[in-house]
Amino acid sequence: MQERFGIWGGHHPIDLVQTVADRKNWLFERVEEERITLIVEGDWQQYSIGIDLSCQQDMLNLICAFDMSSNETVLPSLYETLNLINVDGFAGGFSYWQEQQLLVYRYTMMIGGGAIVSVVQLEQMLMESVSICDRYYPVFQLVGWDVERPVNAMNMAIPATVGRA
Repeated sequence: MQERFGIWGGHHPIDLVQTVADRKNWLFERVEEERITLIVEGDWQQYSIGIDLSCQQDMLNLICAFDMSSNETVLPSLYETLNLINVDGFAGGFSYWQEQQLLVYRYTMMIGGGAIVSVVQLEQMLMESVSICDRYYPVFQLVGWDVERPVNAMNMAIPATVGRA
């Protein structure tokens, strides 16, 4: 594995994720050399984030999961909501793992072809993932509790801020 470090700018990507976690004072566990899990406090709740390195495909895979228990009657609405959100055009996508009752945001960063992975890139990836989960959390709650229809609930998505005052 040591010979692969040169491909990623001399640093193991999971080591860099650990550096971000240290800087942010996030709880983390280095599950193995190619995998790390983090607990990150969002605006609405704690998110469990797993990042693993796929050396064969030169990819970093991020999965940000949070509880979303719902009954069978709202599943069609929940899936409609997932479709509405996923066409918004951001880099990752949401899915629902029914058996575990988890909503999952997935994002993959390609790091092949001599790409240099930096702490700044990884911090941005993590912060943006949490921001996206926070943005849509109220939407999922309204639909999951059968309070709003998916189209109406989408109006509750907190818009991304562009620029600064």
